[in-house]
Amino acid sequence: MSKIHFEKILSSDFKLESIMVKIMDFESYPKFMPSQLKQVKILKNDQDGIVTEETISFHSIIKKTFIQQTLHKKTPNSLNSKIITGPAKNTQITVIFEENEDKPTIIVDCDIKLSLAMRIFEPLIKKYYKTYINAFLNRLAISTI
Repeated sequence: MSKIHFEKILSSDFKLESIMVKIMDFESYPKFMPSQLKQVKILKNDQDGIVTEETISFHSIIKKTFIQQTLHKKTPNSLNSKIITGPAKNTQITVIFEENEDKPTIIVDCDIKLSLAMRIFEPLIKKYYKTYINAFLNRLAISTI
């Protein structure tokens, strides 16, 4: 389907450890994207990972609210998320955290999978995914200062 890749290099004012802690606080995500993320609940947290349920509001050509569940697995320097229910089921999002020349770097790779009914909106969804993830990371990083 569609792939998205981008890198975000932050100033040395930001601490990678703080950003990593904040990104694992899933229930706080609506603070950073209140128009899009209405609610995030943790359904399960065990050795297999963390399963969250997100209520997402989509406003563009279509106005739709939907609920999806996502499985998150953390490694020492990354967060791997797979959407397990909803119109983007099987979408994979990998966020890698690196330190380059004392500057925190966040690398995002998305492999977007859409249901048949949503494929017509693929170019629009791809554009918004990148915009929303970038804005989310900006707001999340600023909240760590």
